[in-house]
Amino acid sequence: MTGAGEAVSGSRTAAGPMSERLFQSAFEHAAQFMALLSPAGVVLEVNRYALDLAGVERGDVVGVPFARAAWWRALAPEQQARLGEAVGAAAAGESSSDTLDTTAAEGRPATIEFSVRPLRDERGVVAWLIVEGRDVTALMRTEQRLRVSEATFKGMVDIASDAIISIDAGQSIVQYNQGAERIFGWTAAEAVGQPLGVLIPERYREIHTRHVENFGRSEVASRRMGERQEIAGLRRNGEEFPADASISKIDVGGQRLYTVVLRDITSRKRRERLQRFLAEAGARLARSLDVATTLRTIADLAVESFADYCVLLERKQDGSLWRVQTAHGDRVKQGIPEALRSYRIEPDWPHPAQQVLRSGGSVLIRDPAAIFPRAPDQDEEHYRLLESLGVRSAILAPLGAPEETHGVLAFFSTSAQHPYDEEDCAIADELAVRASLALRNARLYETARNAIQARDDVLAVVSHDLGNPLAAIRIGAGLLLRTLAPKEGGTGGWQHVEQIRHSVSQMERLINDLLDVKRIEAGHLSLEWERVSPAGMIADIIDRFEPIAAEKGILLSSAAPPSVASVRADRHRIVQVFSNLIGNAIKFTPAGGRIDLRAEQQGDEVIFAVADTGPGIATEDVAHVFDRFWQAHRRQREGIGLGLAIAHGIIQAHGGRIWVETMPGRGTTFFVALEKASAALDRELTERRAVED
Repeated sequence: MTGAGEAVSGSRTAAGPMSERLFQSAFEHAAQFMALLSPAGVVLEVNRYALDLAGVERGDVVGVPFARAAWWRALAPEQQARLGEAVGAAAAGESSSDTLDTTAAEGRPATIEFSVRPLRDERGVVAWLIVEGRDVTALMRTEQRLRVSEATFKGMVDIASDAIISIDAGQSIVQYNQGAERIFGWTAAEAVGQPLGVLIPERYREIHTRHVENFGRSEVASRRMGERQEIAGLRRNGEEFPADASISKIDVGGQRLYTVVLRDITSRKRRERLQRFLAEAGARLARSLDVATTLRTIADLAVESFADYCVLLERKQDGSLWRVQTAHGDRVKQGIPEALRSYRIEPDWPHPAQQVLRSGGSVLIRDPAAIFPRAPDQDEEHYRLLESLGVRSAILAPLGAPEETHGVLAFFSTSAQHPYDEEDCAIADELAVRASLALRNARLYETARNAIQARDDVLAVVSHDLGNPLAAIRIGAGLLLRTLAPKEGGTGGWQHVEQIRHSVSQMERLINDLLDVKRIEAGHLSLEWERVSPAGMIADIIDRFEPIAAEKGILLSSAAPPSVASVRADRHRIVQVFSNLIGNAIKFTPAGGRIDLRAEQQGDEVIFAVADTGPGIATEDVAHVFDRFWQAHRRQREGIGLGLAIAHGIIQAHGGRIWVETMPGRGTTFFVALEKASAALDRELTERRAVED
């Protein structure tokens, strides 16, 4: 290093050899680009870093103008001119700096950041120029990646639907994204610098400030906010809304920053509330089967949680729609819906409810002018009442199946900020389905109730107005039989009178069966409880039916040991049950067959069985044997098929069980289980006799 050493030694005569060597060593081994130029810009000396960076030898650059030296490979003319300008400025006594893109060793692209400064002699004249530079290629790439990363992060933060807000240790807003602008209504320019409290309802601000301070002192880096209670945000227009939020903290440059990510959960809460509403609606609609109550419940449910005004429209045969039920959530306006009930919607009116009838699908209307279009012949008072409701959006949903829409359920909202949307339309459809089912069930129940009442009225007529003439006929037939002697061969008047008496008895049994069915269905079958001995009861039944069975060539036997415990029963009604069972067995068992009546004790029950060797019951018919009128329709036998239904009702009234087992072609067995009599029954009977005495 001669140029640099000579220049320095010439200017610093007082400096010793040691100082010169130190200067030369520092220059040579500096960890940056260094070159010494003449005032004309010619390279006098260059250090090892500069040579290694460019991959050249000292002889390639020393003595060459700095701007055209070998280390500036493929340097554009424009950049050479900038180098020349920097050298010229330094020669004139002004320092300058610049950044150039060039090619380093091995053809590697490089970005060099350099400065050119003048060095003056003792007289203050510029004697040399010193160039310092460094390879900032890696740094520039890092900065570029950082800028890209920052831009990407900023873009992600800006487009996020959630609000992302950063605050400093004093809880002032320092960052505020587009999501926050959409949610809170403040622009970033308006929000940055404001205290975080402007975004929080006033009643929560103090406690929220303490929560942030406590979080800052904790060792937790992040946590979800509102774990103990729901949190709320405050929009610029003063509206509060429910929110989910999380908070994190980080120290940047000695400054504590908190970042809150907040989500507006108004829609989610509303969906949850409406789902609870639908579940409650189903339960409340199921509480009554009265049509009027159901209609009122539907309208009341709607205005409680979903609509400001609700109307249920029923379709008439001429296609017109009548308001059969209305409700309004505002007490001041409750009289308007009632006044509207006197007006009907004609089939040819351009009303959206008629569109629902035609299409069978729901209609969502967000244009207030389209909700109540004026009909050509519409009464002016009718239209004035509609306008006074202040409706801003509406949903009209069909009642009934699409192919048989019998009405329309209409929901109306007066909110301008939150008009109905497609999600609300789905809720309305769900409620309409539930309402349709409830109405259908209520009307079916009403129809069934009317039918039962009509049947009961007929039974009352039959039992009273028909029973008296039948009794007179039976008595008259009995008197005639006493005066007429039977003729040989069963002919003559006596036989006809006997047939009349038999027919009258059969008709009276049918009337009694019908009355028993009515009592059983109404739960009014009265029972006289007593202690009944199975053995004694079975013996009486065998005595009564043995002659009838013998006449048909059927063996009737019993097995009821005296040791079988007594049962708690109404003896008359239980005998009626077994009379029906044995009567059926005799009816269907062929000559030469057998019928057994048995009783045995099993725990706290006594099990009775009536088994026959008849043809049995078809497997598919077993489930119907206790149905009313089944025998009349399926087996075409004498009677109207009420015997087994009555037997089933009587046993159920006793708290017992009755069932059947059959093998087609081999016979049928009916089982009856009754509760064993207890000491409590004995005390009850004793008390009853004491009262009677």
